[in-house]
Amino acid sequence: MSPTLARFNSKGLPFTFYDDHGALLDRADHFFARKIHPRADTLRKTLLSRALEPQKKDTFKGKAPEDEFIRARRDRTHGREHLLSPARFPRIKGKKQLTSAFPYTVIGGVGGQTAEVISRELSKRGDILCHARLFAPGEVRFNAGDPIAPGCLPASPQARNFWPDQFVINLARGAASSAAAFCFAVEDRSAIGNYIAADPGAKIIWYRGAWALDLFRRAKELDEIGLAERAIAASVAERGQLAAFRKAGAALTMRSAADLIEAPDDCIADMLDVANARASRRDMETPDCAPPRWDRARPFLRALQKAGCEIEAELIAPA
Repeated sequence: MSPTLARFNSKGLPFTFYDDHGALLDRADHFFARKIHPRADTLRKTLLSRALEPQKKDTFKGKAPEDEFIRARRDRTHGREHLLSPARFPRIKGKKQLTSAFPYTVIGGVGGQTAEVISRELSKRGDILCHARLFAPGEVRFNAGDPIAPGCLPASPQARNFWPDQFVINLARGAASSAAAFCFAVEDRSAIGNYIAADPGAKIIWYRGAWALDLFRRAKELDEIGLAERAIAASVAERGQLAAFRKAGAALTMRSAADLIEAPDDCIADMLDVANARASRRDMETPDCAPPRWDRARPFLRALQKAGCEIEAELIAPA
């Protein structure tokens, strides 16, 4: 039995003891400990003073706080809930790490110009920082087009794509002084949808069929076949994402895209309520979430419906 207390982690490196490990080492009856951090001066002085005291026991049993070492190995290999390594993007991926320490709100189903309006209005009307689009293909659109988000996160698709869930975790942590939110379009599902569904820290308010608003804005850029294909893909993606949310038991609030058109003030109030954000008391103009010429969109929506898309009935119904 070795008189030296030495334990090693899963990579074969010795555990390092710091000043706050005094009580831990006090539980051991070894003569020596390996290894003490070079700057743990308080721990060194404490251990040396103990060494000069008369021995209370004359029998060495090799007693060590094994439960603490076992817990340390488990935390290193499986992670700790909410707590990550000091690195921005730690290499290990434990299941417990897939939970954000700070809650955040997802404004689901919206993208494009609708997301820009919601981001601007939310951040103006309450104690909340809402980003227009975190997972747009090839770009990251922070609030007000900022190149850097709180927490020193860059508007870089490369940094985002390196580890998308850690990007969201760090974004929520950086905005800890206020509520955090971001808009989530249906085409972003593959990038982050599964993580959001499984994260208890995510609160989701979803506007069903809101993808049609942005598709209508781009109607002139696409031919009929291209429009139908994009609409069907968006409809299928939305249905799949909502099914994933329900299966995971996510905190999901459902609204119709028609609410964004008919009652945008109420929608903004709902978002602030879901995010638990403090609303501003100032009177503000009603935001316009409707695309230009939306009053003529009914034939466009009916054509998509005939092509096999699921269109919200409230969008097609007469005003």
